[in-house]
Amino acid sequence: MEMFAQLFGYYLLNNDIISREQLNEALVNKNIYKSKLGSLFTDAGYMTKEQAEYIHTEQKHFDKKFGDIAVFLGFLTRAQMEELVKRQEQDDTALYDALIAKGYITSSEHKNLLQTFRQELGLTDELSDKDLVRDLINIYELEGNEYKDIYADYVALFVRNAIRFVGDDFAFSSFNPEKEAFQECMVSQKIEGKLSLDVEVYGAVETFEEFSRRYSENIGANSVGIGDFLDLQNALYASNRFASDNLKVTLSSRISDTDRNITTEDKKVVIPLSFTFGKIYLCVIKK
Repeated sequence: MEMFAQLFGYYLLNNDIISREQLNEALVNKNIYKSKLGSLFTDAGYMTKEQAEYIHTEQKHFDKKFGDIAVFLGFLTRAQMEELVKRQEQDDTALYDALIAKGYITSSEHKNLLQTFRQELGLTDELSDKDLVRDLINIYELEGNEYKDIYADYVALFVRNAIRFVGDDFAFSSFNPEKEAFQECMVSQKIEGKLSLDVEVYGAVETFEEFSRRYSENIGANSVGIGDFLDLQNALYASNRFASDNLKVTLSSRISDTDRNITTEDKKVVIPLSFTFGKIYLCVIKK
């Protein structure tokens, strides 16, 4: 189930079932139990490393899953992809194994927690992209927000890109304005056109630096930062909107600043993503 770790981690934290430190350790260790899909393809001899690297490059231009791009390009058949996807351990199993191995929860507790988690948040059994949008609306109580679908769609793309290009060792989190409003760094960009959004990302200096380091490493580039990740995110968002709704939008130049407060104006959505190396705060408001 895609993004299970991020959703279930949110539930465990907000219900004080495990600590932030325990979740961070489980998120790091879950990757011991989970194989990356690209590695499975190359290890099975279905694809070369060069082909896998090419697909990773294509993901910077198209919001598509690794396997779907591989099939489209003819690097492997649909049957080969489905065979290996079945062999890939899912996020729920990997996180479960890590939590159990560390002794943070027991096997019996996991079953009960999982059932209560789904019931309380009204989550779906299988997370398609469409379902994730709905689940984000439930988690962040956006139902009364007139732009809920737009916000959830943008956030869903952001977290997919974070997983692809930075890492999956994060969980959704809640925002406490009294304790977390002041942040050391901010980068922002406007999406302008018939659909206009102001997007801001906040965080600490060390968090921005590690996010940027990982992004640089994963795309094979030097000296790229979180602002460059925001460029990629918004370019993909613009491409998606044109493909789905024929909406043309443009992107403004990025603005970076320091020592800023996260405002909580009406209709603005603040989504904290708690990585193992620190929190970033994604803020979106429809203009």
